[in-house]
Amino acid sequence: MYKVLIVDDEPIVREGLQYIIDWESYGFTIAGTAENGKIGLDKIHELKPELIITDIKMPGMSGIEMVREAKKDHLLSRFIILSGYSDFSYAQEAMSLGMLFYLLKPIDEDELIRMLKQEKKQLDEQKEQHENAKKYKDYTVLTKIKAYILNNEFSEEINCLSSYHSYQIIGCHYDHRKISQDQLKAAIPTIEEYTSFVFNHGNYLYILLCQKEHQKIDHFQDQLQEQLNQLTSKIYLSVSQESHSINQLQALYQEIIELEEKRYLFPTQPVLSYEIIKARLEGKDGVRNTRDELKNKLTEAIKERQKIKITEILRQYTELYQYSNWSVEKMKADLANLVLYCIEFLESIMEKPVKEQEKNKIISVILAENSIIKTIEFLNEVFYDFSQFFYETYEKQDIVDEIVRYTKKNYHKDLNLAELAKDFNYSYSYLGKKFRAEKKISYHNYLDKVRIEQAKKLINSGSYYVYEIAEKVGYSNSDYFHKKFKKIMGVSPKQYQKKIAENGDRK
Repeated sequence: MYKVLIVDDEPIVREGLQYIIDWESYGFTIAGTAENGKIGLDKIHELKPELIITDIKMPGMSGIEMVREAKKDHLLSRFIILSGYSDFSYAQEAMSLGMLFYLLKPIDEDELIRMLKQEKKQLDEQKEQHENAKKYKDYTVLTKIKAYILNNEFSEEINCLSSYHSYQIIGCHYDHRKISQDQLKAAIPTIEEYTSFVFNHGNYLYILLCQKEHQKIDHFQDQLQEQLNQLTSKIYLSVSQESHSINQLQALYQEIIELEEKRYLFPTQPVLSYEIIKARLEGKDGVRNTRDELKNKLTEAIKERQKIKITEILRQYTELYQYSNWSVEKMKADLANLVLYCIEFLESIMEKPVKEQEKNKIISVILAENSIIKTIEFLNEVFYDFSQFFYETYEKQDIVDEIVRYTKKNYHKDLNLAELAKDFNYSYSYLGKKFRAEKKISYHNYLDKVRIEQAKKLINSGSYYVYEIAEKVGYSNSDYFHKKFKKIMGVSPKQYQKKIAENGDRK
């Protein structure tokens, strides 16, 4: 509806005009009345009506004088002049001021309706032109602002931002398959204290929020969330810090990009900011174990088939990432490497390879997932499946055979049955008796035999000194190595070496 102001010194004319026709049916509404030109001018400034119907002759300030003053103040209202005098000079002066309609009293209802229809048409055209011009200007400014924020392309249009007190950027992540960009834009609230510039980029709608004075963003943010909650699709917000300089807009945008990456770690958080992340992490114990420690604990938990322990270790992995500044790609790569580490661990113990197809399937899920929560849930099942596989394959094997295999592979380490019993989760005394019963030798003596056999091979190679060979097969004391070698072989290492050299046989 277009607003109409009636200015006439005769009350009967003012009241009659209000009821002579159904104004709203022609697209108008009576916004106010005035009894003379001075009051009329004040109400023009106050009401800003699109159409003014005014008498020419009035006490104090005439209608012509009122129109002239309104034009000086660049008020864009349109006018219809009323007069009880059919003097052409009034019509001439009115037309010189741009008033094309001149209505004689007494007012002819049909003539007034005809004029209103023409005025409505003119006002509609003006409104459309104004809206199109504004849309074009707004689009141009928004395009320049977007280019500045995304690509640091400065232009004069950016200066329109310099009058604001502060700036923040809000990123709205949405599924364009479930909700349109126009629906999302329509949900952005209009609040007097804020001016928002909205642009789309990828699957994000960005809001540059400019504050006219110091205001907390909470009011805008609460209303935005309330509006978004009414939409059918879930939308997540990332909120930058506040800045007081337009030179920092690229930094604010970069902060949103970083927060969008952080959402991998906080996928259920509807609004994400560095303040919220800090609050989420406060009160937690922080990272208690290194990644290497967690890896070793995980393999032990898999061996022991402890699902609760596996879950807890993976939870600590999540916290470790949350406290880090790692990129999502680096976190995913780390989890993929963790899977490969556990697979290699199982393969080395069970001497049974895992199919490459199975490895690739697990890693592809890790790389494709956009939520650490879902990734950890998936890995929790994967590692428990590993533990089941380990149990079914390994626990059914004879423990003595497994220790024999382990010893042949790790003879150079500081091995003893007490530590092996702990590692394999057996009683030390039971394991000692079982080993002696099956192998007819104590584990200590069996380890010496394995080491001496390896020492013989190294002596045969002719590439090492005796003290080097002692260290390589697991003896830190070369004298002790001499005693063990002589006890088992009947000769010292040097005598054995000499004998080999004399026979010319290094096999």
